[in-house]
Amino acid sequence: MNPTTTPALPAHSAELLAQVRADLQSHPGRLILLDLWAPWCAPCMRLSPVIDEVAEVLGDRLVVRKVDVGDAINVAIELDAKSIPALLLYRDGREIGRLPQRTKQALVEAIEPLL
Repeated sequence: MNPTTTPALPAHSAELLAQVRADLQSHPGRLILLDLWAPWCAPCMRLSPVIDEVAEVLGDRLVVRKVDVGDAINVAIELDAKSIPALLLYRDGREIGRLPQRTKQALVEAIEPLL
């Protein structure tokens, strides 16, 4: 496992939301890419290895979190994600942007200036 990525957080909805909020605050000054996905979502499954590659390319400069919202829809609602996969960028607990599904190179080029 890449050291900048973590496994999906637990699927208990209220606990998951609290854990996501705490995690977004726990990396002061660092850019966090939050990937909202679900195991039944085919586009999510196709995008997952791309996100892993982006994490590998950007290394310690980017924190990547993958959150399974399949059984925790309130997390997606709370974060105003209209569909999944959703790629949200955070810094200091605040959302600073969203990324469309893209290739590895396009995602790296979009993220790098923000680091």
